[in-house]
Amino acid sequence: MNKRTMCPITVWISFIAIMTIASVLPPMLHAASLKEQVIADSSLQPSILINGSSGPLMVSPSTPLTVSIGLSPGGMVGQLADWWVVAYASGQFYSYVYPGGWTQGVVTCIQAPATAFSGVEVLNSTLPEGAYTFYFGLDFIPNRQLDVDTLVVSAAQVTVTASAAGFTGNYTGSWNSSGASGGSGGLSTQVTQNGSAIQGTVNVTGTELGNLYGIALSGTVSGVTATFQGSYTTSYGLTAELKLTNCTLSGNTLGGNYALSVNGIVYDSGSFTLTR
Repeated sequence: MNKRTMCPITVWISFIAIMTIASVLPPMLHAASLKEQVIADSSLQPSILINGSSGPLMVSPSTPLTVSIGLSPGGMVGQLADWWVVAYASGQFYSYVYPGGWTQGVVTCIQAPATAFSGVEVLNSTLPEGAYTFYFGLDFIPNRQLDVDTLVVSAAQVTVTASAAGFTGNYTGSWNSSGASGGSGGLSTQVTQNGSAIQGTVNVTGTELGNLYGIALSGTVSGVTATFQGSYTTSYGLTAELKLTNCTLSGNTLGGNYALSVNGIVYDSGSFTLTR
């Protein structure tokens, strides 16, 4: 499918703004009435997800990315439309053209009636470092040109950077209680990050409950901050839950807060500092 000769700067300023700025495209036949019909149908909703999330995400270059699209057409079901699946990265635009795949430029994905579907993959690959924005939208003037007046679009963002894998590693350090007892002890953990998901095991020594070994933790990452939690059955038959919050990575130093609960009651809390 050939690329269009429309001015890409004009087209894509309008596209990214998503009808928040005045359209500079030529008026299209029935555009006003179609726009009113689309706006009135608030149930019309395209969706685009990256690894199941609308983002923004931060992942490492080795993390596979799955970009999937879906559509709830609402009252526009059956209405013929131009479909757009577009990515923007490093000052360039790329389009997914069905069934051939990705190509450079701004090109219609397909011209088809609006219909309900979900989870259709348009990309499953790793990407080099950079910031990416993916768009999926429909406009209801089926002329294979981008008509902002009737465009409904969804977007998702991901940043691919080597620093996103920074949580992976083995850490050792200490915890310090903020309670009246003012206790302290050792803390060590082994962490693995995969995209925004994080998991590992932690050993805590010096607690009044004794030494806690091999607590399985899982959590999520957002940028350079993570949150973990896990549970453990002590030798006394008590269920201990450990939460590590505000875990911020700076170089090879990981610091944050902890809370230790026993049978659902907060037993101790404080801070920790670990070095990889």
